[in-house]
Amino acid sequence: MLEAALAAGIASAGTDVVLGGVLPTPAVAELVAGDPGFAAGVVISASHNPFPDNGIKLFGPDGFKLPDTAEAALEQRIDDAGGGRPTAGGIGEIRHWADAAATYRAHMVARTGTRFDGVHVVIDCANGATVTTAEAVLTDLGADVRVIGADPDGV
Repeated sequence: MLEAALAAGIASAGTDVVLGGVLPTPAVAELVAGDPGFAAGVVISASHNPFPDNGIKLFGPDGFKLPDTAEAALEQRIDDAGGGRPTAGGIGEIRHWADAAATYRAHMVARTGTRFDGVHVVIDCANGATVTTAEAVLTDLGADVRVIGADPDGV
C-alpha cells in the first residue's frame, strides 16, 4: 500500500517512477548510482524497527542517502507546492523493472573480483530483502550456499 501511494504521489507530480520490487537497501543505492537515467532512489523499509513502523529512505543520484537537510528541504517543497499538479500527458509513468534484482546481482558478482569455489557458506537473510539476491550472488561466485531465514512474511 505504501509503495502504491508513494509511486502515485510521485507520478502525480509529473515524474516517472520505476518499481524494482523487493530489493536490499544497497541494491537501490547501487542501481541509482549506476544509471544516469535515475534522479533518485527510494526505499520503503522497517529495517530494525517493528514491522508496522515502515520508513522511507531517499537516495540521491550518487547512490548516497540524502542528508537530513536535503530531506527537510524536499518536505518543505512538497508542503509549499499547493494544488498545481500536472494533468493528462504531464503525469509521470509508473513501470515495473522486472529484472532489477538480476541486474544488481550481476553488478555484485562483477565487483567482487574473486571466486568462492569450494567454500561452504551459511547465510541468515533474517527474512528480509536480501532473500532476493544474497544466495544467487554467492552461488554465482562458486560458493556452496545454505540459506536460513529466507521466508519473509512482512513481520
